[in-house]
Amino acid sequence: MVKFFALITRKPGVEAAAFHDHWRHPHGTLCTRISTIRSYVQSHQIDTEHLGAGQTRFEGIAEAWLDNVADGLGMADEPQYAQFVQPDEPAFVDVPKLQWLYTTEQVLVSRPDRRTGAGEADALWLHLDRPLTVKLLQLIEDGDDVPADVGREAALGARLGALRHVRCRALPEAHAGGAPFDCVRELWWPTLSAFEDGVASDGDAWAELVQGPKRAVTLLAQAERLL
Repeated sequence: MVKFFALITRKPGVEAAAFHDHWRHPHGTLCTRISTIRSYVQSHQIDTEHLGAGQTRFEGIAEAWLDNVADGLGMADEPQYAQFVQPDEPAFVDVPKLQWLYTTEQVLVSRPDRRTGAGEADALWLHLDRPLTVKLLQLIEDGDDVPADVGREAALGARLGALRHVRCRALPEAHAGGAPFDCVRELWWPTLSAFEDGVASDGDAWAELVQGPKRAVTLLAQAERLL
């Protein structure tokens, strides 16, 4: 399965609240009827004092799961997208700055586990069951900046209290001219308070996560599952 990211910049002149509401509906509702999409999540950027000015580069990131690369590359010809979704994009999106990324997902930590000391509530938590979660996304330009030691990276997320941790690698066959980013890190928390507590509990882990890659865009988001 292919995980697709649409990296969205807000259209000049559109207020933030109007952007997010229009993206949710009608745009998000229209997207759920695209025939080739198996799952669809909107990650709405939220400001945090723990990140710098670069966190607002993308106002939102759409995530969709597709059966294969061909379905993604053929999206422009999919009837629902062509008739309803694409014509709506200029209403709120800075279309010339819109970027696409096709990836394959590697799950480092799927969910908390009682066998490793997770509490009952955390062990019951699953991102697929939740309409809303809090997520950190880090878009890394150079894949060499991604730690080779998967265990060390998973431990880094655990130190910050993240309940799920994945990284997605760009698929070269989908990006003939080169992908805008080589890798996407994603870490989940159940609530904004849980994220804040995690950062406060281990400043060194937070600094290593955020400052490790030389060229990256890092943002905090409220992830909203529509499909």
